[in-house]
Amino acid sequence: MSHRCRWGTCGSIVCDAVAMIVSLVYRAVRGLLSLPELLLRREASVAAEVLVLRHENTVLRRQLTSPVRY
Repeated sequence: MSHRCRWGTCGSIVCDAVAMIVSLVYRAVRGLLSLPELLLRREASVAAEVLVLRHENTVLRRQLTSPVRY
């Protein structure tokens, strides 16, 4: 009953099941490891957006001829 194959290539049910489990575990671990990257990227994009909006505000204020009233 022992046979050698690369998981999922021989066509047996056991090999296919093992290949599926390995694939699911790989995807889950990869997804968990990418979470911190996504969170850091969000913070950086928010900071960049604030900088752009401040720059736009400065440019628009320069275009005004009368003082700004709040």
